[in-house]
Amino acid sequence: MVNAEPATTLDGMVALEHDGGGKATRLALYRDGVELSRTWIVPYTLRIGRATVRMDGIGGVATPEEHRNQGYSRQVLSAAVERMKAGDAHLTALYGIPDYYPRWGYATAAHEGGIRITRLDRDAALPEGMAFRRATAADIPAIRAIYARETRDIVGSAVRPDDDTVWQELATSIAGEEDECRVIVDETGAVQAYAWMAAFIWWIQNMRRDHPDGLHIGEAFALTPRSADGLLAGVRQWAVEAGKAHVDLHQPASGALGMAARLQDTAMLAITFRDAQFMARSTGTRALVKALEPELRARWLGARAGWQGPLQLVADGEAVSLRLTNDALDVAENAPGDAVSVELSPGDLARLALGSFPPRDLLERIGIEGEIVDVLSVLFPERGPYIYPADRF
Repeated sequence: MVNAEPATTLDGMVALEHDGGGKATRLALYRDGVELSRTWIVPYTLRIGRATVRMDGIGGVATPEEHRNQGYSRQVLSAAVERMKAGDAHLTALYGIPDYYPRWGYATAAHEGGIRITRLDRDAALPEGMAFRRATAADIPAIRAIYARETRDIVGSAVRPDDDTVWQELATSIAGEEDECRVIVDETGAVQAYAWMAAFIWWIQNMRRDHPDGLHIGEAFALTPRSADGLLAGVRQWAVEAGKAHVDLHQPASGALGMAARLQDTAMLAITFRDAQFMARSTGTRALVKALEPELRARWLGARAGWQGPLQLVADGEAVSLRLTNDALDVAENAPGDAVSVELSPGDLARLALGSFPPRDLLERIGIEGEIVDVLSVLFPERGPYIYPADRF
């Protein structure tokens, strides 16, 4: 539902605020009262190591069929990018169709990961003393705590306050008739792991449509090796109950659950895309690097790289300076005249910030060579960013 009155007019665009807490903004292009095209800007806070970064997600891009191929979507996306660059976001990201979004500076920033369990008959017994049951409303605080602990080192994971809309969706799904979330509890009844389908989100809906023979889990985490083994056993049992041939956990093999999966009969899926799916770009060079400063400082001081000097990063016409010494890293707006300057596209700066790829390979592909590659490799190591399905836009 959208407020009836426009909140802002921007170059022919009408911006309407979503009534769900006023968090998301709907940009639409109208002519004579008829909507020609629209999109949503959805704010998030993402983890990048010790830093948190503001990101605006672009979702719900749509143009009615009778108005397509007339440039209306381009106008809306161009206005959205300008709006985000003028706002407080450091990055913007979207899940895009092939060969369309690079014109706005977006670049593919992550592969799609997953864990597939095809042997439902093996390792299907729960550890002694553990139970796998349907979640209740009383389990939600424990589930939130497990998510916070298990995602604290996952680059790209969303910071979710207790009143986040994702947790509201979880509460709705638990209260509903569908059996969507189950938990592993130990001998004391304490929740040690959970598996949630997150069927409210479009990503899981698409997976269910395209792969109906699988049990699709949008989010699953465990606190200990034992509870991870229990959760994998539990979802195997769940799949058999549902008459499914396999289980798909739509997440990378990280944490206790990922380790347990690597010790069992599973397949680790890594699907890559060229100019499609998860794509990102920077919306403010200075603001992004400043937000990353605590994480960059920790990486630099931990590496003891030995390189000293001022380094300037330039993207989208905006520059930021890093002062690097053996025992310090500081961010400044202005660089001295002897600074080494590196120019990046907004997409490549986002890739570095997120740790999307091996930095050396990425930098050499865009023509950056020499000693500065070593420096940037220390500052921006590959981290495998991932946004869990329940947070997708």
